[in-house]
Amino acid sequence: MYIALLTGVNGIAQLFTVAVLFIIVLVMTYLTTRFIGNYQKGHMSGDNIQVIDTMRLSQSKLIQIVRTGDKYFAIAVCKDTVTLLGEIDKNEIVVRTQSNVTNEKFENILNRFRKKEQDDKQEDR
Repeated sequence: MYIALLTGVNGIAQLFTVAVLFIIVLVMTYLTTRFIGNYQKGHMSGDNIQVIDTMRLSQSKLIQIVRTGDKYFAIAVCKDTVTLLGEIDKNEIVVRTQSNVTNEKFENILNRFRKKEQDDKQEDR
């Protein structure tokens, strides 16, 4: 009986150890990913070049508006090529500001969706 009790305690201790090690590995992975992401972001960003807007045309084709210095350009980005489409006048650019972006809570969106579903069900009756 003593051996069975010891085996059970040993198994619980091993399970606890594995769980703690798993959590440590997850935290280390998260921190490493954040560090590498911030490092690459710092090296890839420039003060003179900025992507203003992007529109996906297909899986591997994009149209981007890029600011270089004081000039704006439209470029087509494909899998292997980047093509200049033309220069855009600064006055024609509409830049989104933070006030245009809504920070609506998911709960409010979900409630609005549920209300719409209820209204649709009532119309069907």
